[in-house]
Amino acid sequence: MWRPDDESDSPTARSSGFIGLASLPSSMWEFDGPDPGVWERASVPVSETLYDVCDSANGPVVVGSDGVVLGRNREQWGVVLEDGPAARGRTLHTVAATADGRRVWFAGADGALGSVDLATGDRNDCSRPQDAEGTFDALCVAGARGEEKLLVADGSGNVHAGVVTDDEVDWDRPTTPSGGTAVAALAADGPFGYGVDGDGDVWRTTADGWERIGIDDTDGTLTSVAARADRLLVGGSDGRVYAHDDEGWVPFDLGGATVRSVDFRGPESLAGGDSALLSVGRDGDWASVEVGGDAAVRGVALTEPAVAVGSGGVLLERTSSGPKGPD
Repeated sequence: MWRPDDESDSPTARSSGFIGLASLPSSMWEFDGPDPGVWERASVPVSETLYDVCDSANGPVVVGSDGVVLGRNREQWGVVLEDGPAARGRTLHTVAATADGRRVWFAGADGALGSVDLATGDRNDCSRPQDAEGTFDALCVAGARGEEKLLVADGSGNVHAGVVTDDEVDWDRPTTPSGGTAVAALAADGPFGYGVDGDGDVWRTTADGWERIGIDDTDGTLTSVAARADRLLVGGSDGRVYAHDDEGWVPFDLGGATVRSVDFRGPESLAGGDSALLSVGRDGDWASVEVGGDAAVRGVALTEPAVAVGSGGVLLERTSSGPKGPD
């Protein structure tokens, strides 16, 4: 007596109990996850640890031990800098480019901080800003070359903010968003800077400093962050990544290994971490990449091609991609 006038009398429709269920496609459930593509180890002229990678106007740029900076042309990888911004061989832990990709900044041990202008090849040494001598583990850059803004974080919880004018950096007073807890990673998106720390907090810049925007009920520390188009992706020590948009925070479990680096573009995400963790995500589903061995993946970027770097000079490139679907 609950049947509408137009309900089918077919056995399939009657057995379902729901109008139209029989006409739904049989492939409505997808269990395989995204195709991560094919990843291969690239030949690089170094054997020490590589820590981070970013995109630039010239293609991917990688930094690592002894101050090395690597760049990629269409055919191969080569050395851009052998020994860092001050030619002192200080290890570089983090790298970021201006919004137009024309200048690349890097930072690392013993207050090392500097840049390379991709148009001229000029190297600029800005090490130990405001007499900071500790290790810089986090860096982000906003704005185009010549008018960029920098955030760089040391191990004491200080974040140093600088504005570039005529290739000189004007530094503001340091801030401490988490009251002394080190900021593990920084990212920039438009006018905002974002940071994550060892207390499981995510911070966003304000006119007066910083405001906490999450994450509640995290297990462990937060270690990595990417920001783009008003969206965030955060990685943590509990093997989880957290995606954020207007709807809030959504966690995804990639296993128990600490996530050291994350990136995303459109619907595709990339995460790397300890114990050879490398995972590709799409629309909330994740698939693992077989790296080989157990070397930590310390930096990832969805450049062209996508790149993952890590311990022992490991540099992986995605040589072919799976179907991406609509953005």
